[in-house]
Amino acid sequence: MNISPIINKFLDVKTILVLHSNLPWTHFDLMPGNLLKKKLIKYFMEKSLETCDKIVCVSQYSKKELKKIFKKKIIKKIECLHLSLSEDYYQKKNNYFLRNI
Repeated sequence: MNISPIINKFLDVKTILVLHSNLPWTHFDLMPGNLLKKKLIKYFMEKSLETCDKIVCVSQYSKKELKKIFKKKIIKKIECLHLSLSEDYYQKKNNYFLRNI
């Protein structure tokens, strides 16, 4: 995740980045590793976010956190995709899983 969007930008490949953790920006001290490793990871994550074409967050809360942290250029690329089933899935009347729950 940390460097592939940067490489893809040079190769003219569109990149969608799924960001599963806001830890480097919200709780930097809780990240594993020494200070140098944490700073390098955070730096490359920020560069990856800048160079990717779309950023997918896993919740509305993480999307709001990112909007507070980053510039407008990155904010425009952020989308939210919940890590669960869609509402349409639950509303199907002939759904096998709903009938057996």
